[in-house]
Amino acid sequence: MSTLNNYTTATRPAHSIGLCIFNTDTKAIEVSDGTNWSIYDYDSSTVAPVTNTLSAVFDGATDKLDCGTSTQLMPTGGLTLSGWIKQDNTGIHQLIQRQTVSTNGYAMRISSGVLGFFGTSGGHTFGSGFTSTTDWYHLCVTHDGSTTLKGYVNGVLQGTITTTGLVTNSVSTKLGWHSNHGPSYLQGKLDECAIFSSALDASNVTQIYNSGNPIDLKLNQGNYNSSSDLVGYWRMGDGASDTSSGGGSPASGDVIGTVVNLAGGYGNATVTGGSPEYINDAP
Repeated sequence: MSTLNNYTTATRPAHSIGLCIFNTDTKAIEVSDGTNWSIYDYDSSTVAPVTNTLSAVFDGATDKLDCGTSTQLMPTGGLTLSGWIKQDNTGIHQLIQRQTVSTNGYAMRISSGVLGFFGTSGGHTFGSGFTSTTDWYHLCVTHDGSTTLKGYVNGVLQGTITTTGLVTNSVSTKLGWHSNHGPSYLQGKLDECAIFSSALDASNVTQIYNSGNPIDLKLNQGNYNSSSDLVGYWRMGDGASDTSSGGGSPASGDVIGTVVNLAGGYGNATVTGGSPEYINDAP
């Protein structure tokens, strides 16, 4: 009887048409079509993915999106940050940030293949080896509003840290850059960013990852039941009211105009530097 070779998400081999492996992180069988992995997972609930064709591409130098200073985007009773990234290199890449110093607000990034969170008592890291420049990663950090911080990559818990409570601020929420860390910027692609006003549990996080296929976060489905706690949701061109810089419907290659926050009538993302574009590449 033949068996599949075992790999983790970080160590799986390069794409080859028809290659089948077993991922020990997700307990799923993965099949390569030469470009993407199709994931077959019967260890948890899998739901139909949301239609997703576009993401936002950032140049790593000046491109940035700003979501404004709405207090709804600065929860302190609990927090979850969620987003998908395809990095161009293994440098520092900022996803979601709202800080004046490293001990208030929040910031989620990936750097040298390590998930990072800044806020509360400073910087914290989770996992390692997430260095692919061809695969999409789902990154997620949760904070219970008190002392417990958790980090997940592709639905898998990478660590739990005891820390301090969340500290509010009145600055703006940013996507793809960090105003107080250099500043520093994301070089690569960003998609399906979300903020929740609670610490999602592992079942919710795994369902959001959905074996690598994003779901509609406005709808409770499968093991995901936290749509009522969603306060920020930016789909990077796939939101019904997202626009290009010219005001029309987004298309690949268009400079971004407005990325609407689908969680409410506040916090729409607009370009405040550079020329980030929509691109036809999405998880």
